Amino acid sequence: MAQQDEFHLFPLLPAELRLQIWRFSLPPRVVVLAQSSPYSPTSFTSPTPPPTLLSVCHESRQESLRSLVLLPQVNTYFHPGTDILYYPRPVSPLGYFSPSPPAICLDLITKVAVDYVSAEIRREWEVYNKYSFLKSFPNLEEGYLVINTQESSNDDRLGEGDKREIELIDPRGDRGEIIGIMERVRESFCYELPAPSPVEDDGGQGGKVEQEEKVEEEKEKWVDGRIEYNGLELVPKAMVWGGCCGGVVGVCG
Repeated sequence: MAQQDEFHLFPLLPAELRLQIWRFSLPPRVVVLAQSSPYSPTSFTSPTPPPTLLSVCHESRQESLRSLVLLPQVNTYFHPGTDILYYPRPVSPLGYFSPSPPAICLDLITKVAVDYVSAEIRREWEVYNKYSFLKSFPNLEEGYLVINTQESSNDDRLGEGDKREIELIDPRGDRGEIIGIMERVRESFCYELPAPSPVEDDGGQGGKVEQEEKVEEEKEKWVDGRIEYNGLELVPKAMVWGGCCGGVVGVCG
């Protein structure tokens, strides 16, 4: 008796239906962006495995390639509409040192995730560069901050060259801790925002009031738990290994 997950009549289905099935079978992925060298912050690679449908058969591969693009300078396939580009904190002692994504693929990315770096391991320069990194993607629609709110062993962490698939899920743990993390990141973003333009003294209070209103407008770009700027929210997430949504969070403590 054939197993229930086998369907031997699939090749007999109309071609249009088969292509539609292949198209819907292409799941959203988290594509990891890794530095090729700890001393080359502008050279990247990706340890993320290519989509399985590229290896099933000729038909599935051809249909998948209609939606996927090959990211230049990274040499990995990416679905601009559904995939998340995840840039975890490099293993290098420099950490997030002047992060600069491959310029040639900036326009293709609409979803980006970066790590939260706790004060215990953070380098002084890592306070100032996440906002600039996210703003370098002109078509960014969704931003995610990968946090670690649970204990994790070294085996669970994303190591250099690790080819396991990962997922981003809603973080578990103390809500107050999560909000505190987002609040600290919000404060770090304030350091990166351009300083308000100087207002000439008109001899009265008008200039001072106008400047204070501009500052308040900047502050209102962020809301509870989620950081919002220019209509974009930075949403807290946690990382788990693919297929293990009940597993232990293992990123950037």
